[in-house]
Amino acid sequence: MSEKESPSSFFRREEIRGLFVLGLLAVIASVRIQNDEIMVIVGENAYNVVIFLDVMIVMWSFYAFFMVLGLSEDIIGKKASSSFRETSATYLYISFVFLAFLSILLVYSAYPTRTPWALGFLPVLIAYFVIKRLRKIRKPLKKTLKISVRHFATRIKSNLYQLFLSAFLVCFLMVMFGKFEEYVIPSFIIGSLMLISFLIARERIKKS
Repeated sequence: MSEKESPSSFFRREEIRGLFVLGLLAVIASVRIQNDEIMVIVGENAYNVVIFLDVMIVMWSFYAFFMVLGLSEDIIGKKASSSFRETSATYLYISFVFLAFLSILLVYSAYPTRTPWALGFLPVLIAYFVIKRLRKIRKPLKKTLKISVRHFATRIKSNLYQLFLSAFLVCFLMVMFGKFEEYVIPSFIIGSLMLISFLIARERIKKS
């Protein structure tokens, strides 16, 4: 729980998230019990994705169990409940990491030549936020760019950021599923530019 967040809003958020997790967990468990194998066909290959369900069932069960203890402050005390809340959140984060890792392996096995290019968008995203953080530190530069930022913000109010996002998604699909290998590099370059343009446009709209 962050310092600015009130306890009531925190517990309300965890209550809603817990309901979603328990509901999805019940559905996933019922599907898993009925199926020993769940095959997904990608191109000419078939993949058993039951391991995704197993990871979700195990990790989300731990999350639900420790969150019950974390929300029982009146029974086990404030310090213990706080510790259990952090533990439950850790299991939820770990489940996301495992699912992301398994998804990358699945996509890579299905599209071995395209996946590295698609993952290349992540360094572009990280570089954007690093540069953004550095610009905040350099106050004189921020002041000198104030006029140009305002001018740029007025130009992007006409839904340009949706166009940037749409163009990025098209480039991403071209990188992953395009029929011609020679289009992969141009699509990656254009997609990187569209991704950065979308992030900048969205940030300017929020400020304005």
